[in-house]
Amino acid sequence: MKKKSKLNGRSLVMAIVFLAAVAVPSMAEGFRNITSVAADAFLNGTWMVESQDVLLANLVPGLALLARVTRDDYPLAYSHQITMGPVVNITDYVYFVADYGVTLDSTGAFSHEGELEITYENDTSSGAFGIRGDYFPTTQYFYVLPSVSAKFHPIEALGLFGKIFVSWDATNALTSSFWGEADWAFTDLFSARAGFTLGYSTGLGWSVIAGADFRFTPDLVLKYTLEYATNTVVYVTTPQTTTGINNTLVLDVRF
Repeated sequence: MKKKSKLNGRSLVMAIVFLAAVAVPSMAEGFRNITSVAADAFLNGTWMVESQDVLLANLVPGLALLARVTRDDYPLAYSHQITMGPVVNITDYVYFVADYGVTLDSTGAFSHEGELEITYENDTSSGAFGIRGDYFPTTQYFYVLPSVSAKFHPIEALGLFGKIFVSWDATNALTSSFWGEADWAFTDLFSARAGFTLGYSTGLGWSVIAGADFRFTPDLVLKYTLEYATNTVVYVTTPQTTTGINNTLVLDVRF
């Protein structure tokens, strides 16, 4: 089984991890590495483990290279993906990401993924518009997934985030999902997160999310997220729904 896109909290949490990786501060000199492990246990008895490593290397002022390696493991199957692309600072507050990835699964089948995203970000708020697409040559199946998001801080300790996804695929199926999340910084070291998702395909799906962030230093951050999701949309060869529990652990290091 090859899993390419999941319109629920776990994949959305991973999207935030990716956005954090390419935020404007990461364009400083040096490198940034984000390693994550996510484990899904589905109530139908199946499971999935996703391991991912994102590396950002500054090339020249205003231009960085993003490289991402992902492995997905399932019962009796697995897949690997390699993704690369530039991160370009257009202004002090606007940056642009374009990347392309190739996935090879345990059956020998390839797929192609491309993503474009433009983000505005300052000290108190941010907004982004992006679009991602996947194409499976063996089955000639594809889907396109545009999204729009925003985050702001009504007070310094409180962050509010929202993101909307809409997808369309080769079967003319339409799906949509909304992700809302709030975070509160109790101290410089510790902050907590809580949120939810709502999605619709052939029926309504939802998830609830809780997490904690530990900022040991400005250059070393550990994040943990727990999610329970029901009837959320999974893309394999056609849209499917699934229910389960996910744990995600992320280590973010600058050096």
